[in-house]
Amino acid sequence: MTSAKTNEDSTGTKGPCLSLDFEKLITSMKQGFSLHEIVCDHVGRPCDYVFLYVNSAFENLTGQKADEIVGRSVKTVFPGIEPFWIETYGKVAFTGEPVSFEHYTESLNAWFQVTAYSPQKGYFACIFSEISERKRSEEELKLFKTIIESSSEAIAVGKSDGRIIYTNAAHQKLFGIPRSRAVNSNFIESLPIKSAEIVRNEIMPTLMKGDGWQGEFDAIGSEDSLFRLWMRADTVRDKDGHIIHVFGLMHDVSEARLMQAAKRSAEERLQTFMSNVDDAVYFLSLDGNINCYNPACFNFSGYTNEEFSADPKLWQKIMDADDLKTILSTIEKRPVNFVLRDIEFRSMHKNGSWRWINTRITPAFSDKGELIGYNCIGRDITRNKRSETILRMISKISSIFLVSEPERIFNDVLGFLLDSFRSQIGFIAYFENPDTPVFLSTVPNDIFEVCKINGKIWSGFNLCAQSISEKKILFKNGELEFPDGHIRVENAISVPIIFKNSTIALVVIANSSSDFGREDRNILKALSSHLAPVIESHMKTVQKERERKFFAEEKERLELQIRQTQKIEAIGQLAGGVAHDLNNMLSPILGYSELLICDFPDNPDIQNGVFEIKKAAERAKDLVKDLLAFSRKQVLELMTEDLNYIISRMERMLRHVIMENIRVDFTLSDYPINIMVDRGQVEQILLNLALNAQDAMSSGGVLSISTAMVFLDKKVLDAEGKILKSGNYALLEIRDSGCGMRSEVLDHIFEPFFTTKNVGHGTGLGLASVYGIVNQHNGMIEVNSEAGRGSSFRIFLPVSEGFHGRASSVNDTMDSVCGTEVVVLVEDNEMVRFFVEHVLRRHGFNVMVADSSEKGLDLVESYQSDIHLMLTDVVMPEMSGKEFYEQARKLKPGLKVVYMTGYGEDVLSGQGLIGKGDRIITKPFTIAELVSAVRNTLDN
Repeated sequence: MTSAKTNEDSTGTKGPCLSLDFEKLITSMKQGFSLHEIVCDHVGRPCDYVFLYVNSAFENLTGQKADEIVGRSVKTVFPGIEPFWIETYGKVAFTGEPVSFEHYTESLNAWFQVTAYSPQKGYFACIFSEISERKRSEEELKLFKTIIESSSEAIAVGKSDGRIIYTNAAHQKLFGIPRSRAVNSNFIESLPIKSAEIVRNEIMPTLMKGDGWQGEFDAIGSEDSLFRLWMRADTVRDKDGHIIHVFGLMHDVSEARLMQAAKRSAEERLQTFMSNVDDAVYFLSLDGNINCYNPACFNFSGYTNEEFSADPKLWQKIMDADDLKTILSTIEKRPVNFVLRDIEFRSMHKNGSWRWINTRITPAFSDKGELIGYNCIGRDITRNKRSETILRMISKISSIFLVSEPERIFNDVLGFLLDSFRSQIGFIAYFENPDTPVFLSTVPNDIFEVCKINGKIWSGFNLCAQSISEKKILFKNGELEFPDGHIRVENAISVPIIFKNSTIALVVIANSSSDFGREDRNILKALSSHLAPVIESHMKTVQKERERKFFAEEKERLELQIRQTQKIEAIGQLAGGVAHDLNNMLSPILGYSELLICDFPDNPDIQNGVFEIKKAAERAKDLVKDLLAFSRKQVLELMTEDLNYIISRMERMLRHVIMENIRVDFTLSDYPINIMVDRGQVEQILLNLALNAQDAMSSGGVLSISTAMVFLDKKVLDAEGKILKSGNYALLEIRDSGCGMRSEVLDHIFEPFFTTKNVGHGTGLGLASVYGIVNQHNGMIEVNSEAGRGSSFRIFLPVSEGFHGRASSVNDTMDSVCGTEVVVLVEDNEMVRFFVEHVLRRHGFNVMVADSSEKGLDLVESYQSDIHLMLTDVVMPEMSGKEFYEQARKLKPGLKVVYMTGYGEDVLSGQGLIGKGDRIITKPFTIAELVSAVRNTLDN
């Protein structure tokens, strides 16, 4: 190591010396001062330097004492010193050029302003001061400016006279004025007249008083567009209280105000909707009190708002005791993690009748996130429950007619009714004429001998006599009077069975554990209308059975087939009637669901509820399709289709539906097999049979699906006695390796409501609907099965020449079709009539409404202008829709027509109720189908 050349004074000190005066001056300096000698390496490059002298300011600024560092090198004093210092000071010491700079010293965590010069070669002196505080201020100022410039709030600073001295980028963007033009301009000059007056007369006086101001007024933006401006203004004052600057923070609230207006409008619409909606909306607090929000709450119960307010626990008093326990237990648990929960309960109306209510519950929270209660939406499902009860009872009674021995049928039916209505005695009587009832094995005839007066059996039973004469369901609670010797009757309900306006039978149920009420009457009324054709058909079957006993054994098999066909036909008539009634009910449910979904797209609570309604209605619609398929009354959309293509489209879905422990094999013919079919019905056949096969292979197995073209070289007689002509047929075969079926089961598999599955795991309509679909396509189905050896279903369908593809679907856009034409709507079903009228008016049509054909003719005759279209139900009491249209067309020759019906087109055409080429829409129809049918008929 070598050092630069130095001089020695008389005392032997190396390097430059400080005079006493100069040293005194340096010692008194506020800046740090130090004198150093450069140390170089073997090639002469500076590599270190030695402290020769430091003043007291140096000690204060660095924390190093002079007696501890003088004579030591900088690397030993500051081991982590940056190379920058040695390189910079070495250059000063050897070139003699002074430097001034600012630098951050990491070892001292401080910024310094440094000036270095060389008193002689190889030496340098430093004068420095700490500038960390100034650097922080500069950084803060830079950060503050960056924040202001990047702020989304428009910021302007000005003088008290309104002259602007600074704006940020957001201000330029908001007002569309370049910053160069905005600075030195007056803020008021860029405002509309009214806004300028607000600034002069309100804002500035407020600021002058020393208060801040915030509010809104109109402003002019880019391209002279008017927008709503929110501004907060305040002042900056000096220590004497004089205003130095005025500043404002601003942003555009136009969109927010529009959203607020839209929100208010939506809230008003929601309130209007809630006032008119049939569902009860209410709040249930944690202490068990309720607050009602809409009139439906009071409609459900019959009690007024005042009565609920006077007794908050009234709802508990009118609820069924068991159901109340369920509700209260839910409240006590205070669940908060569930989204929705449906609870069904019974509540007594003020008039004494019981109502079924379905309630949807969601937890409600305070602003702090605390559970405060539950928001509830309640729906009166009494009619639905009644319909479910009726449908379940019809299903049970229908199965009794199918599986019971003929001599036991009415005994079993009566037993079921007694159980259902908790009664001990009753009878079912069939009238060959009013004075000679046949008691159908339900009671011995001699029990009524004691009631005969003047040879008429009903004279002693006034309730039955009145029920028969008035053709009404009547009930009486309390002991009924009978002649001596008659069994004691404590209460009774008498149900006349009416068929074609004649009383054909009477059902009486008595000695119930509870009084009979209106709900019992309503259920039996609906049940009786469906029982009438079944009883009539069965009695005819019984009579024919007596006659067929004289035939030879050779004809016995055919007789059994015919009887089976008549049974199925009877239930088919029942199913068709049920489906027609359900279609009438489903039309407005599905239609109004579509309207609500469109009208409230941004309300998830309403959307979720309506989607659930629509989903339930669609499931009911599918059940109606099964009923119609079994009864062969559904409307088919026949197209020439390739059977292989239909099955190929189903393959992926079936592989996902069928359990993984079942192998699914497809063996399709190598060439297309064209058949004239309804594709959806064929897919239903395949799905039903595949799922049945899966149920038969609970432990796994093989499901095989194959197609082939076969030729039947002779006429074939199917199970119903229908003859298939010889010729080419498409063969669809579904085989499984499951448990198979016993012969006694095979005899009934196509009967509706017959099922071998456990209760709740099958409707019994699957194979019945398959059978109906095949027959409606003029085909045949064969079954081969043995217990333990699997099953095989072979379906033969007539082939079709050519391939025509499928028709395009109806456009589902509800609001794309409209019109202003005059339409006469005639529909005797109130729900369907209101729904169709609402939809047509919504789409702009001028609608005149009548609930009967006679009133419809009066409308047509009295209307002086043109009527463009008549929309009418096909089956009505006074006259059919076709008859009504023919008479109406005489009054209005250019009148067009669209028919509505819940029956199949083939049924209506077979009865002459419609003609070839008539336009028909089948219930339940969608809104798009309805308006498209009307529009297309008017246009074509």
